[in-house]
Amino acid sequence: MGRKSIWFRWFGWGCLPAKFRDALEQEHIRVIDEGVTGTVTLRQYRAPGRYCSYRKTGFIGALVITDQSFAAFRFRTPVLHLPLEPDQMKKLHVVQIHGRLLEISFQASEFDSKTSGSVTVRFNTDKAQAIKLALTRAGK
Repeated sequence: MGRKSIWFRWFGWGCLPAKFRDALEQEHIRVIDEGVTGTVTLRQYRAPGRYCSYRKTGFIGALVITDQSFAAFRFRTPVLHLPLEPDQMKKLHVVQIHGRLLEISFQASEFDSKTSGSVTVRFNTDKAQAIKLALTRAGK
């Protein structure tokens, strides 16, 4: 099971939300990691009614790769849910840092024309290598 957040072990925080689990299981889950800790960093982020020059928040979440899509969850909210298509995956910059740390960064405007700024999501996961490999293969 690896190192998981105490909140995941005691209360189940950071598990894959039930409303998404069924749909993702139908796509055949290849890699899943629940109860991982991480951070979301927004830089020069703009959205309708929202602005922040810098904001970093921690969370407990889950990562899922299926035959058709990639999904990353922050608590029970999807941060990313993208099809595994080369044009979508090329918009993501995926880096593995120090073995367990997976960093996914992107420009917000690439996925929503109403937003701008950079978004960096870091996950502390035992499956960082497998997830990075699957995402980089999908981007080719």
